[in-house]
Parts: sequence; C-alpha cells; structure tokens
Amino acid sequence: VLFRSPATPRHNGGFSNYDPSTNNLVLAGLGGNPSNLGMDTQYRYFAPRTGISYRVTNNTVLRAGFGISYTPFPDNTYAYNYPIRANNSYQPAGSSAFTPAVLADGVTVATFQAGFPAPVPVVIPANGIIPANTPFLRSQVYTYIPKDYKNPYAESWNAAIQQALPGNMSAQLAYVANHGVDISGSQNINLPSTYGGGAASEPENIAFGRTAATNQYFMSFFSNYESIQAQLTKRFSRGLSFTSAFTRGKGLSYISSDDGGLTFFVDQRRNYAPWDFDRKYNFEQTFTYELPFGHGHRFMNSGVGDAIAGGWKISGIISVVSGLPFTVSANGGTLNTPGTTQTANLSGKYHVLHGIGTGSHWFDPAAFTQPTGCPAAPAPCPSPGLGNTGRNQFRGPGYLQDNISLFKSF
Repeated sequence: VLFRSPATPRHNGGFSNYDPSTNNLVLAGLGGNPSNLGMDTQYRYFAPRTGISYRVTNNTVLRAGFGISYTPFPDNTYAYNYPIRANNSYQPAGSSAFTPAVLADGVTVATFQAGFPAPVPVVIPANGIIPANTPFLRSQVYTYIPKDYKNPYAESWNAAIQQALPGNMSAQLAYVANHGVDISGSQNINLPSTYGGGAASEPENIAFGRTAATNQYFMSFFSNYESIQAQLTKRFSRGLSFTSAFTRGKGLSYISSDDGGLTFFVDQRRNYAPWDFDRKYNFEQTFTYELPFGHGHRFMNSGVGDAIAGGWKISGIISVVSGLPFTVSANGGTLNTPGTTQTANLSGKYHVLHGIGTGSHWFDPAAFTQPTGCPAAPAPCPSPGLGNTGRNQFRGPGYLQDNISLFKSF
C-alpha cells in the first residue's frame, strides 16, 4: 500500500495555483495558505503484483499475471503561474519598432551605457492572494491543479500457454490487456459547455471577462487495451535463431497522449476512440544465421577458405505493421465552439486510393462534405452540424521495414 504526500516548494511563495472559482492566484505558504496548496494526501494507493505458472506436462506451461502500477505527476508543470513565472520586457516607446525605449525621465534613450528602464517589481500581498482581474493578468494563460488530484495507474493482466517444440523451438499464445485509471489529460477548462456561442459562452469570460486558457493538470480519463499475441522462438542451434511474433490488438482512450487534451470538449464521451498510436496488426521477425563456412562448419573449414569465408553471420529485423488511425476534420468556423473539433460528413462511400505523397491521395476526399455547423450567434444551436464521422475513425497506410546486418568474427 502506497501513499502520496502533496509537493511543497523549497521556499514560501514558490508555488502559485490558479483558482478558477475565484479568479485568484494562490501562493503556497503565504498568509493563511498551506505550503502544499491544500492538496489532498492520498493514502489508498494499492499496487499489488502477482504471477503464477503451472507445468501441465514437461513440454507445456501455463502462465498468468496481474499488477497495478502508478505513475508520478506526468509533467514538469506544477503551479508555476505568475509571479513564479514573470518577466520584464522592454518595448519601443512609440508605435514604430524603431522608436527606442526611454528611461523613467521620458527623454533619455535606453542603452547599455545609460541603462534600461527600472524593472517593475512584483508586489506580493501579505495574504498570499493575487487577484487576477487586472488587465495584464486577465490575458494570461494559467495552470490549475485540482486539490483532489490522483495519480494515474494501470491495471495490467495476461494469460499465456507455452509449448516446447522439436528443434529447440517453443511457441506461445497469450492474451495481454490493461486498463488505465485516472489517465491524466491536460485540458483547457475555460471552454463553453454549449454549441455556437463562441468566446462569449466561455465560463470564465462570463464570470470574470477572461478568455485566456485555464489548463487543468489534470483531468481524469480511462483507457483500455486488449490483444492476442502469438510467438514462435528458436534458440540458437545449427547456426540459426529466430523469433516470429504477431500481435492483434486494440487500444481505446479519450486523449491523444499521456498529457494531451480532448478533441471534443462539449460531448466528452465522443472522444473515446482508438489511440493515435494504435496499430491493429503488428508482425515482427528477427533472425540470426551463421553462414556454414569456416572452422567448425561443413564448408571451407580450414586454410585460406576459413580465413576468407569463415566467421560470417547475417541478422535482421523485419517489421510489418498496419496503419495509424486518423480523423477527417472540417472547417469549424461555422460551428463557433472553441474546444470542439468539427469533423467531416461522410456523404458517399469511403474509398481508399492507396496514394502516398504530395498530390496523391490516400483516400477519396470527394466522399466527404462540410457539415452545417451552427447558425450565427446569438441564435441558439441545440442541434449543431458536428459531422457524422468520429475521432480516429479511419486508418492510414501501413509499412514494412527491413533492418539487415552482416558481421564477421576474427
């Protein structure tokens, strides 16, 4: 059983968390603010791992395993808002980019010899609360760390049967799966929950007149993966070893990467689709072959023949994988909904043309059309034209890759 104690800064004021409910920046350890920003301590991180194996016969073994693994905070962004991250910039005094900045007297040109304008100090209130309603703070992008943040974890399990075969070979057939819980998505939460209203319908714009992003680290989602894996292995004998492995799998998630965001913010369930990196089929072949020449082999095993032809090995890795998924998007201008990608309408039959490269289409784009979107604001949009295709609904080209090596031992 594990537990997580919230992070604290080295010095008071070293963390700055944004509070979207009050539009304030809260500095850790100042005033009445706790040094851990009031984050919850998690005491129930249970991470067991177990495995079993059973020899059915001398040549047949059954194996199974289960484990839970936690990850630490999956990003280097943690409560680094203003004034933890702040800078003074020196801008031209006039409208032209060539008008030099001047010092506080309004006359002396700022130079390395004369100096630069005095930096504007950051005023830290005694209570450790900085209102973010001033014009220059209102336009800033902020990071929000929820106080009940939980570390993501994966539940992984597998079951396999292994069979010994003649010729120093063995075969294995396995079911391998995992389930991700509290998978961390970095998401701008200052986005509308309805369609068609544009920036005017963003919640913090309505409450505080703020349209900049509030990136929550993190929102919790889940993921799933299942696969059947087959493998044939030959141990090195008679100059040859190889492994042939085939996987048929499918991974589903809400977000594109470890700390990615949503494609559709309003209807979040619509994001549940194949991973961006999902490969449905994957075949891998590796081999090492010692050529039958030279000392200890049948041919040219002495003298000049051994010196020239002996000691050579060839090895290789061959990968054959199916294509990655992709989304066919549309021009979302008529949807007027920040945070929601408008996908294309599939109006005809989806047809793969197998083209690759500039000017050569992989699929027929004529099968897709632009959705209607929403009427012009402020008209309501209860039934938006979002597009009838989904995230990662289609598959791109697969590939075959060969890596061949030649070795000689002296």
